[in-house]
Amino acid sequence: MVKLLLVLCIAGVLVFMGAEAYAAVKVSPARKIWDTVMLFVNFGILVFIFMKFGRKPFVDFLRNQARKIEENLRSAESELQGARAKMSSEAEKLKEIEKRIQEIRAVLIDAAERGKQEIIEQAKLEAEHMLERAKAEAAYKLAKARKELKEELIDTAISLLEQRLKKGIRVEDNERLVNQFVTELKESKSHVAGNASK
Repeated sequence: MVKLLLVLCIAGVLVFMGAEAYAAVKVSPARKIWDTVMLFVNFGILVFIFMKFGRKPFVDFLRNQARKIEENLRSAESELQGARAKMSSEAEKLKEIEKRIQEIRAVLIDAAERGKQEIIEQAKLEAEHMLERAKAEAAYKLAKARKELKEELIDTAISLLEQRLKKGIRVEDNERLVNQFVTELKESKSHVAGNASK
């Protein structure tokens, strides 16, 4: 490459000096032809010198440039392949993420459905407990009412008996009173039993 530059510099100096010399002198037509022929000869010499000394460095320079361009192309193609592989890998990751999101969504829906069922079951159990408590409370109140009713009937019967005894009851009245008391007890018993079954 250095040789080529040296040759080109020398040729430029020669051409420049010859042009100055040509401009300073008046030239005959034969001289003009001679100068034109010499220009072609000089050009041929320059081409020969270039081909002899400059061709190899110039070709080497072009080969080096071609090799660098080829390496750059290979490097760019390798980077392109790497980018494509990375893009493909990212696309696969994206598909995996989508699949995972669908799985999580399904799990959440299942959990929500189970939670809903648990709440419904809990509400049913609570309602059953409330119903059982209400039944127990009603049975307790009914038993209490029966007991109070019996106590009232006994108190009423005793007070009636006392009143009759005070008036002086005869034996017939006494039997009639006992029978009436027994009848009233049976009626109240059947009345209480009927309310309990309701």
